[in-house]
Amino acid sequence: DQSKLRFFTLTQFNAWLKCADANMKERGQLPFLEDVNGRPLSREKKAAICQSMRELWRGFKIKNQAPLKWKKGDPELQDLFRKEMAIKHPELALCADNWKIDYIATERYPSWASTHLKDQK
Repeated sequence: DQSKLRFFTLTQFNAWLKCADANMKERGQLPFLEDVNGRPLSREKKAAICQSMRELWRGFKIKNQAPLKWKKGDPELQDLFRKEMAIKHPELALCADNWKIDYIATERYPSWASTHLKDQK
């Protein structure tokens, strides 16, 4: 039931960011991540999500599939990434068009790549 979700769409999240109600301290990093009842995920759960992303990226690197830039990467690899993340962390699928997974990957991948792919530039 998406009616309980505060951030089902990226548009909803962007609107929240612009309003006075946007309390980043209350919701912490990645404030759009929520459970099925619309409650913010715990810091530990968010850390586990980020760890899973890094593990998948590391696997892509081992197979020489990790792109230098996430958005310019192989669409099939990105689809695999989305599917794996949604299986490991079903809360990430509580949105339209996988926007939460794409948002985090787009935000976090450049830092990971600059550390782990610097020899491939």
